[in-house]
Amino acid sequence: MSTKRAIRAPKELNESGRRLWSHVSREFELEEHELQVFLQACRIADTLDRLQQEMVGVNLVMKSPQGAKIHPALVESRQQSLALAKVMASLRIPFGDEDAQPQKRAGVRTASVSSAR
Repeated sequence: MSTKRAIRAPKELNESGRRLWSHVSREFELEEHELQVFLQACRIADTLDRLQQEMVGVNLVMKSPQGAKIHPALVESRQQSLALAKVMASLRIPFGDEDAQPQKRAGVRTASVSSAR
């Protein structure tokens, strides 16, 4: 029985994107068009890391002439997190702990199975 090898991650990806790419490409077989969508997910994972670094040590609620305002990096981080979840859902790849979710979706992609020949 052979084990599936991960497809090499694009060089443009950083740590989180590469880790996500490696894990998913080892566990699931994606078609070419799905790889393009998945690449966007990996880019979003890297963007989330950069946004998190931007927020380290700063007040997330800022004062402005109009009153209290949420730090723009926090707002964008929330948007990017939603985008990542949507992209992963569009690929039918389980995102997070599937057992913790109260509802299971039909058609969730399963890990590829290697068979001995």
